[in-house]
Amino acid sequence: MVKTNNINKVYRDSNGYLWIGSEEEGLTKYEEEKNKFTNYKKSNKKRRGLGDNFVMDIYEDNSGKLWIGTYSGLNIYDYSDDIFYTYKNNKDDPGSLGSDIINTI
Repeated sequence: MVKTNNINKVYRDSNGYLWIGSEEEGLTKYEEEKNKFTNYKKSNKKRRGLGDNFVMDIYEDNSGKLWIGTYSGLNIYDYSDDIFYTYKNNKDDPGSLGSDIINTI
């Protein structure tokens, strides 16, 4: 269940899951056939959770990975290992993201 009224994005992926991005509660996956909600939030453990609970955009690429734009970087969710990879701006690396605020993908 999503515990906020501040929803920024709703996205149905190729597996039929409904993903809900909010401003405070991170990312929620809804599996309709099981009537099951799974919430993903910011985690201090490297690669386990979102980089931020403020989700602004969700997109699925051709390989089935979810790209999640947050207020603190870009996250890529890989179903095969159930891990979020977080990418942020690094002022010392000109090849990194230009900003940590990812509004759209």
